[in-house]
Amino acid sequence: MYKNYPYLSITVPKDACDNAVVGQQINFSLSLSGDGAALRPKPIDVVLLNDRSGSMLQDNPDRMVSLMDAAILFNSKMDDSKDRVGLFSFGDTTGWSGWADLTGSAGHQYVTSWEGIDNTNSDDVAYVAAHYPASPKNYGATGSNTYSRDLALTSNPITNAALINAAINEMVPAGSTPMREGLYYSVKEIVDNKRPTAVSAVIMLTDGQYNTGGSPAGGSGTLSLPGIGTGSVINYAKANNVTLYTIGLGSSVNSGELTTFANQTGGKYYPAPSPSDLGGIYSQIAGDLQDVAGGETEVVLNYGSVKINNVTGGDITQYMQYQPIMSLPLQETDSTFIKKINVSKTGVTNIQYTQYRDDSANYTSGQMEFDVGEIRLNETWSTNFRLNLVKAGKVSLFGIGDTSSKICFRDAATGAMNCQFIEEWECPIRESKVNVPFGNNTLLVDNVNADVLGPDPNILTVSWDTTYNGNDSVQLTVSYKNLDIKGSHYVQAPGGVFFETACDHKPRSMTINTKNWPDGHYSIQVYGQAVNKDANPSMGEDQWEKSTSTAENYIQLD
Repeated sequence: MYKNYPYLSITVPKDACDNAVVGQQINFSLSLSGDGAALRPKPIDVVLLNDRSGSMLQDNPDRMVSLMDAAILFNSKMDDSKDRVGLFSFGDTTGWSGWADLTGSAGHQYVTSWEGIDNTNSDDVAYVAAHYPASPKNYGATGSNTYSRDLALTSNPITNAALINAAINEMVPAGSTPMREGLYYSVKEIVDNKRPTAVSAVIMLTDGQYNTGGSPAGGSGTLSLPGIGTGSVINYAKANNVTLYTIGLGSSVNSGELTTFANQTGGKYYPAPSPSDLGGIYSQIAGDLQDVAGGETEVVLNYGSVKINNVTGGDITQYMQYQPIMSLPLQETDSTFIKKINVSKTGVTNIQYTQYRDDSANYTSGQMEFDVGEIRLNETWSTNFRLNLVKAGKVSLFGIGDTSSKICFRDAATGAMNCQFIEEWECPIRESKVNVPFGNNTLLVDNVNADVLGPDPNILTVSWDTTYNGNDSVQLTVSYKNLDIKGSHYVQAPGGVFFETACDHKPRSMTINTKNWPDGHYSIQVYGQAVNKDANPSMGEDQWEKSTSTAENYIQLD
């Protein structure tokens, strides 16, 4: 996996060809995950819906004060350049003529002993003055004794932190709990002012259960509301792609209902046993709202540019052949199989779609293309296809002298296409073991590889595997010849003779100093012969190009 791609992490399995032999099939897979740090967030339209019933005065500092601090923290995590925040609250003050009056100065005092130190009245006036400067506040004057639009979503074209924070600090708790009305009008605020590209959400906090107006889920006897009657506010939100996040503060909430409300719209329920939990919860929800995407994502796999036995060029279909496979129902081992999944906020994996297509013609033509579309945060797109291995050799795909194998997406910030080129992928294919005469013994020299592995371009490392099940020993001879010189013969490398006894895919290597070799193309051969001739000889070969006339600079990606 590598994540230098700024928007997506790309996984191409390096081990698909481990111990690959002629006659086998391998599964090639590639996946893209929306987890890059630089993914561009979508704009957010969110309404903070707050319970301002009288019970929010409990504790010291009280629940409403803790809520206001957490809401201001949430607001600080919004982006002033693109996000919009509205503020609604619910609390039935009908019995007090619409007033939330905590000290009685307006003649409609909400009588309680919860202000400041609970069950003590001596500190109430000072506490209210310090924390509720808007008291007394007439909520009935805004048109409803049960809910209020404390700040319209469209009060400012973009988030204005000071304006929102001021509205938060002006809330005053009193009365009972009309949750149904508050939730309906909060959702309606977004529906009436919806931006098609924005993430839409309502975050509702309550410290109790609805006790007037009935359930937000609707039903007989519940308050009739415009457009939905006694129907479900939750369904209304879901139908308009408004996600509900619910927070239950304290032990008097109905956590089952709040969980259901959130889950039905793709949101999440957060229990808050203590007011001190609210800051962390609102911060987490702010992160969850960062719905991000790499748009117009495309994948191109080019099989026309290959390297075979270290020589650029050749026909990939002579070594690997595409195998179409389709099952009913579809299986992940089908070829070509395509899948897209997402992981929800609660950690549940959901399959968005699965597809099958036959890429025989595309593979033969040398290029497979996938129109992935948009990849969002916590989404993964993947594809899998099957290849038959029909001939031994070291095959390298992608990244071979060109940039045609790539993954591209459109940057929402600039409108430009950004591309990540797929790294070279190697697949050494060995001959399969075949029983031969002379006691049915096997001698196999394969997986020969010749390459410069260190900083000195003249030091060539040759490696190979040996398999032998006879009763004696095997002599292995490493030789080389210059392919650019017509009629040249193999020359034994200095120190290039080794012996092995019975073994299974035993690796061995040696180095050759090629300082005196002229630049050119070379064949490196490892020849194995059983000393007592109880198995047929075996030979493996690799080709290597020596080029010391030019030097290249490389950047290693860790």
